[in-house]
Amino acid sequence: MTTGSRRNRFTASFRGTTGWTIIRIFVLLSAAAGRIPALELTATCAAAPPSGSLTVRLSGLEEAELREHLHQGFRARMEFFIEEYRKKDRFFPRLGDELLFRANPSQTGRWDPFSACYELSLPDGSRHYYPRWKTFLEDFAGLREFPVPEIPGSRVYILVQARFQKMVFLPPMNILTLFPNRNTVSTSWSRLGGE
Repeated sequence: MTTGSRRNRFTASFRGTTGWTIIRIFVLLSAAAGRIPALELTATCAAAPPSGSLTVRLSGLEEAELREHLHQGFRARMEFFIEEYRKKDRFFPRLGDELLFRANPSQTGRWDPFSACYELSLPDGSRHYYPRWKTFLEDFAGLREFPVPEIPGSRVYILVQARFQKMVFLPPMNILTLFPNRNTVSTSWSRLGGE
């Protein structure tokens, strides 16, 4: 009987220790995340009801740190989430508005040491090379004249969000993106039209 009670005490104390260890690991990972930069998104449309082409600009990037990561051989990614809705009059407003269009363009930037240029892979599959940092950064941190369907009516609105990944990991290291880190930052949703 003494042996069984010892085993139960040992097992119970081991389970408690394991649980606390897992909690400690998550606390340490959260603390290691550090300060997350505040990003601001500015979106404009070509036409008065939000339609035609959409231009998005992102500000607040830590430029020196991003440049250092690119020169160390990492890739960075900028993702944009674009959704176009038509406001509905319903008895229950929780049912939501009608989704008309959704797009998720992303672009990836990296430093190419052989050509001594910055490379930007665009959503259409094309690649652009930039010898100057500032011109690369302007194109990387924005989306120019992205086509959005032209839908008539004043009840149409567009929601836009951007997500910035400072370091893009390739498999099997992409498992690290599951943990909280300061390498991925999202902006809040910005709304155009439909007031």
